[in-house]
Amino acid sequence: MEILKSKDQQGITDQKQLTGRSNRIVIATYVVLALSSLALYFLISRGVLDVFGDYRDLLGKLTLGAFLAFVILIIARSIESIITRKAEMPYARYNLIKAIRLLTVLLILMVAVSLVFENWYTAAVSLGLISLLVGFALQTPITSLIAWLYIVIRTPYNIGDRIQIETF
Repeated sequence: MEILKSKDQQGITDQKQLTGRSNRIVIATYVVLALSSLALYFLISRGVLDVFGDYRDLLGKLTLGAFLAFVILIIARSIESIITRKAEMPYARYNLIKAIRLLTVLLILMVAVSLVFENWYTAAVSLGLISLLVGFALQTPITSLIAWLYIVIRTPYNIGDRIQIETF
């Protein structure tokens, strides 16, 4: 039993090292893309790339949004690598990484909405109407998401617990 435990721990260490290397490669790629989009934004905003004509403002917003999205992704990947190195329990690591990815997507969507809409009031009303329609359409998945968050945060059940409902 002791030999199996040490081999399992060695496998976890090897997995963490592989994940660390791949995270560094992904972060480096995001840094290069962020710097490229920032350089493109400055070239467009200064008028150096004037071949786009009427679409200059739109392209400037897109490149600025891409830069901010890559910065958010860099921060999220860095946090994920810290969680991967520090978290001892695999289920806690999995849940934290899923939560970080959800927050990352939400932040990128907020950046996109703020760049697309110039007037925040219009964006808020549009977002409110869209969320109302999506809320009605997705009642069951949203309920499942809330139940998942409850289970993750409060941890009323552990791995190996048996749950009995009536005769099942």
